[in-house]
Amino acid sequence: ASVFDSEDAEHMERTLLALAHPADAGALRSFLCSLYGGLDAEGLLRLEDDDSAWDDHARRVRACAELFVKRGFTQALRRLCAAYRVEERMLERPDGLRRLTNLNHLLEILAEVSLSERLGPLGLLRWLKSAREDAAVRGDWAFESHELRLESSETAVHLTTVHKSKGLEYPIVYCPFLFKPAQLRTEEKALV
Repeated sequence: ASVFDSEDAEHMERTLLALAHPADAGALRSFLCSLYGGLDAEGLLRLEDDDSAWDDHARRVRACAELFVKRGFTQALRRLCAAYRVEERMLERPDGLRRLTNLNHLLEILAEVSLSERLGPLGLLRWLKSAREDAAVRGDWAFESHELRLESSETAVHLTTVHKSKGLEYPIVYCPFLFKPAQLRTEEKALV
């Protein structure tokens, strides 16, 4: 499966929409209700009555949009994720590791596209929309770059060379070729 087909890509699109149009209240609401904004319907309703909190959110997103223009996509998204405690909130969810893996994967891809194509917020938003809708657009990039990644390799088998292992600090170690065949042959001759 492709990371562009995931729900996380939709939430990233809503985030880019807010960065591309920081003065648009609808785009800000859409971002705030995304996984990355972290508000639910009740939180958004409470925000409608609290002008100072609304202004605070608008100021944060506007600052990140300006950072995008000055320093690039990665800096802006990292600041936005820190401001909205995205990593902490993701890891509180049952599927948090999967969500965080998809977020980081999207960040890598979009940062690469942003740099190579020299795209600003609006251009990157358009690229992401077209990549989500059209597999040919994402096909221009390496196929493996948008395949869903494993969220954890904790249960995977790890192959390590003896030289790299530095003491074989693993609970199970399988070393099939450590014997010396010459010694085995001499023992066989002695038995004969």
